[in-house]
Amino acid sequence: MTIQRIVNATRTSFRNCLREQNLDCVTSLYHKKAILKGTFATKPTEGHEGIKKYFKKLIRDVNDVKFDKEPIMFKKQDMIFVLGKYDFILKDGQKIKATYQFVLEDGKIMTHFSALNK
Repeated sequence: MTIQRIVNATRTSFRNCLREQNLDCVTSLYHKKAILKGTFATKPTEGHEGIKKYFKKLIRDVNDVKFDKEPIMFKKQDMIFVLGKYDFILKDGQKIKATYQFVLEDGKIMTHFSALNK
């Protein structure tokens, strides 16, 4: 599978899981030892339980996430790096813009960093 297809599949799955508010679905996208520093988090979390806890809070307020059309993507060794922007659409219709980075290995998110755009 090409880098583009892997990235598209991950981003589509991520969006669908959030829209469905399916915590198990979101968690399944991450490696068991993944590290997440989420947009609305003050510190990183590691592993499925921490990631599930973060997204449990997030889906209370977020209705959707929309990714940019042309992220920066490259492969180094067996890892795929994806850098881009996304908008979180809150339940009240407000948009929150953020920048993200995924590092993927074997189709799973190993690290996910996200920060608000100012």
